[in-house]
Amino acid sequence: MPKELSPESIYLLVTLLRRFRQDSHFEIKVEDIVTEHYSTRNTVNNLLKKLESEGCLETEKTRNYRGKGRGPTRYRFTVKMEKVIESTPLLKKFCEANVHTMARIIDADGSGCGDALKGGFRSSNKLFLLILVLHSDEMGVVSNLGTAEISRLMGGISKDRFKSQLATMVDNGLVRAYVPGVTGAELFGKVKAKYYLNVYHPLLTGCYPNASRLTFYVNGITWGNMSTEADALFGTRPSKGASWPQIIARYCQYLDMKNIYPFLKRKSLASQYQLKLFELASVMLSENMHTLAEESTLLRVIDLVSPNVFLGKTKAASLMDTTLKLVAAIDAPEGISALKDEYSVFDYIRKQLVLSVEGEKREFSEVTNLWSGYLDFALLTLSIAQGIAKRYQAILTYSYTELSVDKVVLVPVFTYRATEKREKYIESFEVLFTSNQWYGESKLTLLKDRCEVSHEGASPHVVESFENHEQLSKRVDKLLLPW
Repeated sequence: MPKELSPESIYLLVTLLRRFRQDSHFEIKVEDIVTEHYSTRNTVNNLLKKLESEGCLETEKTRNYRGKGRGPTRYRFTVKMEKVIESTPLLKKFCEANVHTMARIIDADGSGCGDALKGGFRSSNKLFLLILVLHSDEMGVVSNLGTAEISRLMGGISKDRFKSQLATMVDNGLVRAYVPGVTGAELFGKVKAKYYLNVYHPLLTGCYPNASRLTFYVNGITWGNMSTEADALFGTRPSKGASWPQIIARYCQYLDMKNIYPFLKRKSLASQYQLKLFELASVMLSENMHTLAEESTLLRVIDLVSPNVFLGKTKAASLMDTTLKLVAAIDAPEGISALKDEYSVFDYIRKQLVLSVEGEKREFSEVTNLWSGYLDFALLTLSIAQGIAKRYQAILTYSYTELSVDKVVLVPVFTYRATEKREKYIESFEVLFTSNQWYGESKLTLLKDRCEVSHEGASPHVVESFENHEQLSKRVDKLLLPW
């Protein structure tokens, strides 16, 4: 990538390459580039001079027909430009991208999507969106890009400008959910941000052809939508006579939570913890949506909460160092004395977690006692994730008949509303999935006297009617607290 390019210049380069890269040469006036590429004269002139000075573009002046006056300049992208493309991952992604995907976003102003956007959608906004789309998976999830990396790809924009760009994406409904990255000493370590694109936004039509979406709307407050599991866990410390919120009570009431509290000190980690719960539940649903109650479901995802990925580096290193010193200093039984390195310790701890998942007692030793906080928290996390998976299983099977899914992604987008008493509650729950049949966008809506579902291109139909509030409450509990 030519150095010191602004976001506007990078975007202009991308659009010029898309339009003229395959041509042996092209003729166009600066004024026409400005008009046709939604740019400015200053941006166009600066980019062309930059490309020419670095040997990526050759220019030749022409004259008008019959030699009257100056004609359009003739340009040609050079072999060096091709080498720059091949050595620059971002430019290569742009050049190899689906033509429809690129065209839809680049031509946003004239593609009939203008009504879906608030105000102007500038060149820098399009570049930001293109970067997200080109780094997303088949479900519109971007999980491999940090804030610093996106800023660099945008030409080195500031933190404030990054926030402004992201706010524009959210305000226009292009990004459904965003979980910021964190660096946790106790939990997670260094984790990059995660973005969930709105796969059904008009501007992204056709970009994610296999993804179906179901959104469940709840018009009122219940035990199951008063808060997220993470907020309830990180924000609650029951005193005498008090109890855990019902959404996590069944998981916490039989555990020694004092052993787990050290991991819950930083409330800023709650959103990342909820994301971890959703990721675990998504894998459970994707593996086999109909065997969630079995122990095998937890065993399939147990490596996703292993110490080296679940704990922060500081905490994991501290436990590991203490473990190895402990083993070396004591007259340990055979199973413990074999713990000589990081690999053997992690393998031993994994076996203890498997025993817990299977309902068996862990081995009693100074090592398991040292790791007991992690083991309890990992087991708690797996159990909560299993409960979340059961919730979305209930919502999916209630909304579709004989649904078979290949991949499921729970989207951490929570729309909050407030009751007349100003009590906050989560109004909607969202899930993406792929299946052997495409269902498009569906909505399940819970009303006072009935539950309605609407599928892509069809009018809503009543799934169930309620004669009284008791029937309604039972249905809500079966969907949101299905255990």
